[in-house]
Amino acid sequence: MAKVQKKSIPKKPRWRHLVLPFLLAGIALVIVFFAYSHRGRQAATANPGSNVLLITLDTTRADHLGCAGRAAARTPNLDRLAASGVRCEAAYSPVPMTLPAHCTILSGLYPPAHQVRNNGSYFLPPAVTTLAEILERRGYRTAAVVSSFVLDSRFGLDQGFAAYDDDFAAGGAKTYESQRDAAAVFAAFSGWLAGHDGGKFFSWVHFFDPHAPYDPPEPYRSAFADAPYDGEIAFMDHYVGEIVALLEKKQLLKNTLVVIAGDHGEAFGEHGERGHQVFCYDENLRVPLIFSAPGSLPAGLRLEQKACLADILPTILEYLREPVPPSVQGRSLLPAMQDKKMPERDLYLESFFAREAFHCAPIRGIVRGHFKYLDLPRPELYDLLADPGERRNLVSARAALGRELKTGLHALARRLETGAMESSRRLTSAERDTLASLGYITSAPTVQDGALADPKDKIAGWDVFTKGAQQASAGQAAAAEASLLRAIELIPDYPGSYTILANVYYKNGQGDKGLDLLGTALARLPADPTLKIEYADLLIRMDRSDQALALLQELAAIGLVDKKARVHSRMAGIYEARGDIPRAIAHYRQALESEPENDEYSRKLAYLLHRSNRFAEAMTIYQALERKQPEDAQLVRDMAIAYAQLNDLERARSYFTKALRQSPDANLYFNFALLQARRGATAEAAALMEKFLSLAPAGSAQAGAGRRYLAAWRDR
Repeated sequence: MAKVQKKSIPKKPRWRHLVLPFLLAGIALVIVFFAYSHRGRQAATANPGSNVLLITLDTTRADHLGCAGRAAARTPNLDRLAASGVRCEAAYSPVPMTLPAHCTILSGLYPPAHQVRNNGSYFLPPAVTTLAEILERRGYRTAAVVSSFVLDSRFGLDQGFAAYDDDFAAGGAKTYESQRDAAAVFAAFSGWLAGHDGGKFFSWVHFFDPHAPYDPPEPYRSAFADAPYDGEIAFMDHYVGEIVALLEKKQLLKNTLVVIAGDHGEAFGEHGERGHQVFCYDENLRVPLIFSAPGSLPAGLRLEQKACLADILPTILEYLREPVPPSVQGRSLLPAMQDKKMPERDLYLESFFAREAFHCAPIRGIVRGHFKYLDLPRPELYDLLADPGERRNLVSARAALGRELKTGLHALARRLETGAMESSRRLTSAERDTLASLGYITSAPTVQDGALADPKDKIAGWDVFTKGAQQASAGQAAAAEASLLRAIELIPDYPGSYTILANVYYKNGQGDKGLDLLGTALARLPADPTLKIEYADLLIRMDRSDQALALLQELAAIGLVDKKARVHSRMAGIYEARGDIPRAIAHYRQALESEPENDEYSRKLAYLLHRSNRFAEAMTIYQALERKQPEDAQLVRDMAIAYAQLNDLERARSYFTKALRQSPDANLYFNFALLQARRGATAEAAALMEKFLSLAPAGSAQAGAGRRYLAAWRDR
């Protein structure tokens, strides 16, 4: 038998005995290094005496900033704020719409609690306590500068702000197209800051620039020719930097907490939607969230835990060592900035837009850990860690998890709805005029219980409508017609497609075709008030005021709050054209009750009161208009005459003098001459009348009267 050789077992080399202690020592050094480097990072501390500057970035995706890793971004100022402070890497808006998202930011409440579910149709209830109200009571000087009509003061966000600058139309009528760019926002903010008295302040500045249509000014237009959305963000970033530099110049930055927050994101077709509002995917809901306060907050800290816009209010209050109201549903992130472990929590998401726009099921969702569940007729479940683009619906493969998250979502929604407040609001006339072209128009119908369509089934029609509305706005009549007709095929119950297309027809000289289209739409949707008032408007433009008046009277009798101003202003115009001035006055008053900021209605009412010799009533309106438009030439002339009729001769003289400086004409010289004669200044009266006669037609009756006045004054 052959011997079996035993394999020799090699001895461990002696060097391994020497390496192990060094390895352990190295690990210890690494641990010590990280411990000391972490300890070396400045700990977050409260600062009760700090100012607060909240800057909100409309329609800004989290992943389109340089600090989020986007190489093509040009956002040096936002990046510097992130580097000097704390950036939340997973911050969510609860809703992909501007008004409800800002209500959450300023109240710390989710939409089920503050009940603002859409733009335009809602307002923040007065019973909600806002951050501005809290800080105003603590002695802060409060001011807001907003840049889009979506955040106009009528929607309730002005609560607690001593100054709320929402002047988008220079005193004119506002519509959903009313906005201003970052340069104008900066000018308004710097104007307010110039009057800063040295006390503590809370200021909110809102930039709207990245909202569609994307059209940045030069040099950003050329630099981002292939990515205009990024160009808008770069333009906005420049003025964020200007604001920060202004605070630094005034030595205010060192004692100011700067908070940067996006209100929602923007989709570029990832799930069939372009824009935002309809869906609750991450491209619509992941937003930038940055807290910067050098000397108080750690620099360069990146928080990985999920955050929500509802967390902004409690974080600011804890930073200021102010008590957080128990009703607040967000939580302070300050402990996380202090490296304290915070438990995971569920985040709530929703969009009611499709429900109100085209009668689909509302979207409600929950984020738990790295999973997102969307409760829909065809529910969706995503693993955000493995599938950040939300492409693989796991609702069938992970049915048990889906059921668990659905149960959790319903429980969370019930908790958030505790203490919900009434906030429904109807749109005014000016708000409706251009709402559809931005994709915001909704008829806010009462949707009956029962099976509703999944928004996924109508997104193709909505996308075609959005395209058609943009084409109509750009004057591309043929393309708009094709798109809107296709949208009507895909979502036939949406009134916006009919109303915009009817307007396209009218502008193209096909008014009768527009009337026929709206008639067809009304046969399909006979109770829709939007269709009725658009039909009435088109009838007025087509000189069929009798038919229009009948429709308007029907709408006025229903008492629709959202249509009140528009209905009554149209009725006033019809009665004015008929010479029925008392009825016209009554209807303009009704319109102004609903929309008191509308200067067009105010002017028309004042004019009719003036014509009716009701000068004192007219003067009250004139004075209110003058506070907003002190250099308006026609207003100055009207006030001069009204003061003369009220026998306030000195004020009348002052206004006539100003009117002559602005826009002299024959009639103005004639009336000023009569005023000066009443004041006993016959020499001045004669000189003015001579000037009148040099300008007036020699054979006119007014010229004859002027010559008689002049002769009488010379005989004295």
